[in-house]
Amino acid sequence: MTPFDLSQRWLDTFKLALIHEDEKQLLSLIQELPTFSLNEEMQQAQALIQNAIELFEGKKPELKEEMLKIRKTKKYLNSTL
Repeated sequence: MTPFDLSQRWLDTFKLALIHEDEKQLLSLIQELPTFSLNEEMQQAQALIQNAIELFEGKKPELKEEMLKIRKTKKYLNSTL
């Protein structure tokens, strides 16, 4: 497999992970960032990573709300003991 093929495969896999909002896969792919030989590929990777950052930042309020629910439930369970 050529470096171009590896880069293209990484980009395609990243796009799919982004579409499916697969955070674990996205983080893994970011850690396994290949060397891009074309500027176009590099720019595409930068844009995809920016989209992933926006996805993660968008999840923060959602996760915070879920954590509050969990804490309230835990507090309730502790009070019933």
